[in-house]
Amino acid sequence: LYLERLADPSKFLRLVRGVATKKPVVVVRSGRASRAFPTGTQTVRTSLNATAPEDLLASTGVIEAKDLDQMVDLAGLLACQPEPSDCRVTVVGDSWELVNLAADTCATAGLQVQSQHVVKPGNGGVPLVDAVRDALADPQVGSLLVVHVSPVGEDRSPLGEALLQEV
Repeated sequence: LYLERLADPSKFLRLVRGVATKKPVVVVRSGRASRAFPTGTQTVRTSLNATAPEDLLASTGVIEAKDLDQMVDLAGLLACQPEPSDCRVTVVGDSWELVNLAADTCATAGLQVQSQHVVKPGNGGVPLVDAVRDALADPQVGSLLVVHVSPVGEDRSPLGEALLQEV
């Protein structure tokens, strides 16, 4: 589906706004870098502001994936995750930089970052599992985002299993 080829864009936007309030809508848009779009056998450049398509999609509640891989990842995530009860989120991780980046991304997306918890890495992930357990027990936590990158060569299986036991 090429958004630029829609016969009635206003009808599409109206329908997508209604659907996006009940179900996530994920799109991948072509021509982001070139600001061009196909019109049959040719490609035509647009004179729209570079952020206009993103602004338009964001106003409808549509989630824009940057490429097909990200779209598939988003679809898998959205299909398997429960719907959050509200917009509050707590970020837990074992890297200050990653926790801060994740919290900034959440805030940019309109979520309310309740708290950020950074634990010391190592020790088989025990501090991270403990922090996740504490966050899940806190009634003020609406959603929990856990960020972790395993050091090169570290077996991630025990930590993953331990985190899954907490959920």
